Amino acid sequence: MKSLLNILIAVLVCALLYILIYPQYQESKVYTLKVGTDRSVNPLILFFAEERAILKGQKLTPEYIFSDSPDSLFEKLLTDEIDIAILPWSYLLKRVIEKGETVKVFISQNFRLGIPVDAILTNPKSKIGAFQDLKGKRLGYPPIFRDLLPFILNSNGLSPKDLILQELPAEEISRKLLSQELDAAFLFEPYRTKLLRSGQSLLLDAVLPKTFLTPYPAFAYALNPKFLRTKRKVGVRLKIATDMAISLIDKEPHNVRELLIQKLALDPDRTRDFNLPEIEKLAGINKAGLISYLAHLADGGLVEREKVKDFKPENILVPPLELQP
Repeated sequence: MKSLLNILIAVLVCALLYILIYPQYQESKVYTLKVGTDRSVNPLILFFAEERAILKGQKLTPEYIFSDSPDSLFEKLLTDEIDIAILPWSYLLKRVIEKGETVKVFISQNFRLGIPVDAILTNPKSKIGAFQDLKGKRLGYPPIFRDLLPFILNSNGLSPKDLILQELPAEEISRKLLSQELDAAFLFEPYRTKLLRSGQSLLLDAVLPKTFLTPYPAFAYALNPKFLRTKRKVGVRLKIATDMAISLIDKEPHNVRELLIQKLALDPDRTRDFNLPEIEKLAGINKAGLISYLAHLADGGLVEREKVKDFKPENILVPPLELQP
């Protein structure tokens, strides 16, 4: 009887150790980090962290899932098909406020007025000299700018009904503008520089900062809250890696540009020296800027003004202690 009791105790101890140790073992292994993003300047932080073996040093291996659709990326984030989604702030704020869906942001990328990242460009043969000349013209824009285009047109005396709008992937927009299948394009880097170096005309630069505010909160690196609960140690390693990469990016802009050109298989002659966004780590994300931006979105009817009153930026940001080592 005593022997049986000892065996039972040993089994229970082993089970307890398994329960305590196995999750830690799983989190300490090399983790494949699934990243949902478009093909633009957006994934540059992770590209750089991968190239410099910073991710490897934190036992992280990135796997990129490219998509131009914010809807697709957001749904994949909610269903745990990806760990990170790089999405427009406007889209995230709309989903969080209007539908009550929850994500947590830990990096913000901003567009500045003095260093333009986005622009509306035109084909010289379309003879568009002023914004009003866009009326009746074919304008291409990527899905990530879908919610913002009406604001831009309205603030310049036009409406979406005045143009022939085509929602397309950024690469296709670039190609169609060059082949005169489009008259104008609303794009951001590196396609802005590519089109300028290809002889396209600049109609309006730094469109989003001029329309809303500067610095303009453009894109966010978002996590599913479940990721923070179930893979906290992976999240800690991710923050260490991205913080380190961001600090180096500011000192090596030329290397960052070359890496992005290589990763996206771009023409180096046409995309060199493209402008980089401003990057904010978690602790530096401009909360007052988000509140101001949200007020602009409410003015334009993208979100309900009543629902905006109770919004606190802290509710959409990763709590700092969550990612402390």
